[in-house]
Amino acid sequence: MAIIYTSTTATSGSTSWCPSNSTTTTGGYDTWNTWIEEGTTSCPSTNSTWTTWVTTTDSTTAANTVMRPVVFRATDYEENQRRLEENRRRAAEAEEARAAAEAKAQALLREHLTDKQRKALDKHGWFLVEGGKSKKTYQISGRTYAGNIIELDGRRQIAKYCVHASGAVPLADHLLAQLLHLKYDEEHLLAKANRTILAA
Repeated sequence: MAIIYTSTTATSGSTSWCPSNSTTTTGGYDTWNTWIEEGTTSCPSTNSTWTTWVTTTDSTTAANTVMRPVVFRATDYEENQRRLEENRRRAAEAEEARAAAEAKAQALLREHLTDKQRKALDKHGWFLVEGGKSKKTYQISGRTYAGNIIELDGRRQIAKYCVHASGAVPLADHLLAQLLHLKYDEEHLLAKANRTILAA
């Protein structure tokens, strides 16, 4: 039920706003509850309403407390700018280190590839490896490290293998590790890999 507020005059002469069924005036601290509760018998003076609302005079009355605006000082802005600049510097250094590691890994990979493998990688984005024990042919894609080993029978794709190191390792290091394992420890690599059959 809505409460209708009416203007009354306190004994001090100041104007107060009370619910229509209120009969007295007071400087009560719980201003908000006074405004909204039906059946109250007191209401605050309009001269002190705002002051009462924003000043916590009773530690048990949470309704009197309001959020104060945050004042940003020049030093706050300067500190934020300094932190942003520091984050940009660290990101740039991390990217520079990543690019350097990738370039080094690429050079190492190419040292271990044959001329035919290097040409295939440059032209097609993959190279072929012969399994050291099975003598099967595997195609290693140079564009990703997950699910990038394909077992071939001629040109027919037989199965796909997913086995790799941590994602933090440069891509070329993944490829080199896969190449060396297929050549010198084929069974161990395939035992660790997730195998997906592509053809019966």
